Amino acid sequence: MRLLSDDLPYEIDNRYLGPPGRSLPFAIRYSAVAVGLVIFVVVLWVARRMGASGLAVVPLALAVAAGITTIAMRLVNHDRSVVALLIAFHRELHTPRRPRTVARADFGSATSRMPVRPLPPRRKGRAPHARRGRP
Repeated sequence: MRLLSDDLPYEIDNRYLGPPGRSLPFAIRYSAVAVGLVIFVVVLWVARRMGASGLAVVPLALAVAAGITTIAMRLVNHDRSVVALLIAFHRELHTPRRPRTVARADFGSATSRMPVRPLPPRRKGRAPHARRGRP
């Protein structure tokens, strides 16, 4: 009978260190490769939609995708997977929120939108600046 230890999440086998005989100066997680590929395709698609073209787009998209992947993978560890991070991001965007009350103010030719909170009800019988216990 073989017993599995609790150290499975900490195994180093989930990192790519480079080809045999030649190691990279950094370790790359296998999950980061998949996430980086998806982000690279999305960045290329956004660049094309913005009208960018030419040979400089691919290296620029690769650099942007590497940066975004590095930032995103800092949040991923053995306790929080990429899928859990995506679900949390989706729920944060689609959670129901209380609608804001917005009033319009007219300042000549320009109008601005300002959030307005209702004032608490005033107490009757004394001035708002009066203090209790003092003459």
